[in-house]
Formats: sequence, structure tokens, C-alpha cells
Amino acid sequence: MKKIVTILSVITLFVTCVNAQKTDDLLLEYGAKAGVNFSTAKTSGSGSSGSISGTGVLIGGYVAFPITDVIKIQPELLYDHHSGTDNGMTTNLNYLTVPVIAKYAIQSSGFSVLAGPQIGLLLSAKSKENGESISTKEFYNSTNFSLVIGAEYALPVGINFSARYNTGLSNISKVSIDGNSEKLSAFAISIGYRLSK
Repeated sequence: MKKIVTILSVITLFVTCVNAQKTDDLLLEYGAKAGVNFSTAKTSGSGSSGSISGTGVLIGGYVAFPITDVIKIQPELLYDHHSGTDNGMTTNLNYLTVPVIAKYAIQSSGFSVLAGPQIGLLLSAKSKENGESISTKEFYNSTNFSLVIGAEYALPVGINFSARYNTGLSNISKVSIDGNSEKLSAFAISIGYRLSK
């Protein structure tokens, strides 16, 4: 129930921000984006260590608020899917992620550098082996925190291309063996389209 309230609150915040901006002189920018991520779940600690890598997809939207001519704050709402296979078992993790990105534009080149925190709310977790899929959500923490760094190139026609690295800061696993922790990081590339004029 708490997760549903959180998701609805985030969506309400996005809608409120968009509506409020209509009366503001600042040039609001909002749009949609989709892409692919190459993620790694890395286990480390005093016990055995290792990593599982795979590919997934992301899709969602963004709203960018200009602070100055070259600085924008860009919150996003994304469906973020991560997948990895180890010893014949494929694990799929689905998150609703909310990055809050600070973007710095490099003069009028179209390029921007970006960085900011990100929170992920776990929607589902499933493991599949020998054709059988089971829910493993109970073994994962409901939230995941990470730090985002990257770059973006925007075309005048409204299309933008982004490359980011999300480094995991929190333990995604509830199951601790010999004090180990599991952190999820990903390199993501995406294409977006500005819906605002």
C-alpha cells in the first residue's frame, strides 16, 4: 500500500509541476524517452563475490526546469527493467525509477553533462529456470538508491540522445550471506523526444 501511495504521489507531483509551469515565464521542457540498459548485479563482501550481467529496457518521461540559461533540473519517471542470467537461471528485476538530474549545457553545442541521485521502487522480481518462472520479490529490498552521471546531445528538432552510468549505492538483496551485499549498476543509452514547444 505504501508503494502505491508513493507512486501516485510521484505522478501527482509531475502533473502539478507541468500545470504550475503554465503560469511561469520559465521555459518548461517535457518529453518521453526509451532505451536499453546493460546492467550488472555485483556481490561483494567477506564471503564469496561475483557478478551477473544482462540487458534490459527503460521507458518513461521527463520534465526539465531551467534554473539559469545553462543549468536545468530534470526529474524523470521511468519503468526500468534489468535482467541477468547465471548458471541457467534468469532473474528479472522491474523498478519504477525516479532520477533527479542536474544538467549543465555546454554553450550552444547541444551537448550537456548531467549528474544526480536516483531512487528505484521495486515493482516485481522473478527468476526463471527450465521454463518455470517464480516470484522472488521477497528476497529483494523495496528501494534501490544510485548515483547517475552521463551526457546528452539534443537536436533542434526535439530529439535527444543520452548515455548514462548508474552506480548502485544500496544493497538490493535482503538475503545476506557472510555479510555480503549486492549492488545494481547499469550503463544506459536512450533516445528521447521533447513534447513541449
